[in-house]
This record gives sequence, C-alpha cells and structure tokens, in this order.
Amino acid sequence: MNTILNLFRISLVAVAVAVLAACGGGSDSVSSAVTSTPGAAPSMGGTKIGTLAAGASPGVTAENCPLLNAPALNPPAITGADMQAVSDILLAVDPGHGYAEFARLPATFIWWVRSDGNAVDMLSLGAAVHETNHKIDAALRNLCNTDGLARFFSDGQVHVTDLSRNDLLANYSIVGETYPAGLKSSRSLRYDAYVTAAASSSGNDLSILLDELNAYTGGANLEARLFSNRTYAFLTVRADADAGGMADFMLFLQAYLKAARLNHPATYAKLQAQTRTIGFIQFAWTRAEAMLAAIYPYSTAAAANNPAQISQEVISAIYSADFLDELDKLGISHKTRADWASTYLK
Repeated sequence: MNTILNLFRISLVAVAVAVLAACGGGSDSVSSAVTSTPGAAPSMGGTKIGTLAAGASPGVTAENCPLLNAPALNPPAITGADMQAVSDILLAVDPGHGYAEFARLPATFIWWVRSDGNAVDMLSLGAAVHETNHKIDAALRNLCNTDGLARFFSDGQVHVTDLSRNDLLANYSIVGETYPAGLKSSRSLRYDAYVTAAASSSGNDLSILLDELNAYTGGANLEARLFSNRTYAFLTVRADADAGGMADFMLFLQAYLKAARLNHPATYAKLQAQTRTIGFIQFAWTRAEAMLAAIYPYSTAAAANNPAQISQEVISAIYSADFLDELDKLGISHKTRADWASTYLK
C-alpha cells in the first residue's frame, strides 16, 4: 500500500482507540498474557517480543517463502507475553485466517499491533490482519514465485490467478467511470483514498483492487468473530472499518467490471479468458457475502451499539440489477436483492 493508504488505515485505528477511551474501555498498563476463560476480560501485553526491533519496518525475506507457499503452517516460537496474548486471541477467535497469517509472518503481524514499539494495542488487530494480508499477497507474487502471477492468501489457502504483470490491464481508477455519482461524495474518504489515488500509478490494476478486497474481507472476518465472542468483544469499537471497506470494494469491483466491459474492451477480453482469475473473484465474492451476513447483527442497520458501520446505500448499489448484471456476465454466482430484504435492505 502507498503512503496515503497507510495513513488511511492508521487513521481508522486512531479513531477506534479514541472511541474506546471515551467509553472508558481498554487498558494501557497490563502484565500477563491473554487467557481464554469465557466471560473473563483478558489482560494483555507484558514484555516486548524479540521478532522485530522496536521502530523497524516489517519486511518479508526469502526465508519466509517456504512457509508462505506451504499448505500447512508451523506455530511460531513465542518470545514474549504480548506475542502470547496475540496468539491466544487469534487461536480463540480466528484460527483459520488471522492466526494463519500471524503464524506465517509473526514479526510483521506484531508490528501492526504495537502502539509504541514496546507494548501492544489489541484494538489494532484488525489492521494487523489487513496489512499482513497485503504483505503475504505481495510476497507470493513478487518474492516467493517466479511466474509473476497474482496470488491471494485467504482462510489459510493460497489462491493462484491468471493475472500477470504482462496483462497491462486497465488501472483500477476506471472504477470512477461507472461508480454511482451519488456515492462519490458520501463515500469520499475511501473513494478518494483508493480510486482517485489509483490514477497516479500505472501499477494499480485489477490485481491490486482484488488484493484490497481480500484484505478488507479478512479484517471483516475478524471483526465479526470478535463482535460475537463474549470474551473478546470488548476489543471492538464503533467504526467504519474493515466491514465497511469490504462493502466499498465489492462495489468498486463491480464498477471496474462494468467500466472494462463498456470502455476498455482489451482488458475485459483478457479477464474473460482467465479462468483462475474468475474463479478467485467467485471465491472472494462468496466470502464477502458470508461476511455481510455475519456482520449484520452488529451493523448500523440492526444493532443499538452498531459497532460495524456498513453503508446501506452501498449495499443497495451492489445489489442493484445494473451491477449484479456485471457478475452474471462473468458467471459469478451471488445473492440477490431479495436475500437482504429482511436485513440491510428492509
């Protein structure tokens, strides 16, 4: 992610921390590892882990590649109480995706949950899942394989697509050509941070859009699991975070497909011929819809505390006949507007 997008993600974490502090939650001074006792408020933190020096930027090297490509994982060596706390939470709440990322790139993951280089901020778990996903996806494409094909890590599995650097697909700023005009203002924070900003880089093609959808969906999965877990629900706050970003990127994807079909025929023809890419889009769409269903009880549409803010305008656009038709044209199965008639679109 570029600097603008990193600042955007970090700003969401900062908002979350401020909200929790205002509500009297959270703790800055803790000493023991998290436990999994139902109903107990876990304590967090302790000593600094040794997998990454304080202040250092997270990185991936060739030494990480065998594990990133492996179908199974080895649990990481635990080097401190704060690392144990992160491990405990992820194993209890999100073993299939969040923990699978943590086990593959523990130093990178922990870097994202450190608030000051010496202690962990568990409100940053969502950011850690999201950003570590980017690191894994990038390594799987650029460092750990030689074919240059875009790969995406989701739910403990590596998904290989046919997207290549040589495809020269249209920049994903073409989303703006078909994205609903009325949402460009109301969703301006992400629209400007991603779609508008994408125009400045020739490398932001469909693979980068899918990488963002993948990362946001992984974060939304963690959010849904935390919301529903009575031991760890206190780690959530009211925010338009990963679940909201996931919905935005579902619509961005549809707008990209429509713009490509109408205005960029070479890009669309290449995409139509890429069986594995369409297969991953199907996987990503089904996964995102599952997250929409899981997150609904905690969204603005349903919950008094509405910790997960999802725009009903965005959901309405996603499930409009116009945008669903773009999925149909590529053979992507999906839910219909009627499927959400008693929830988001009632």
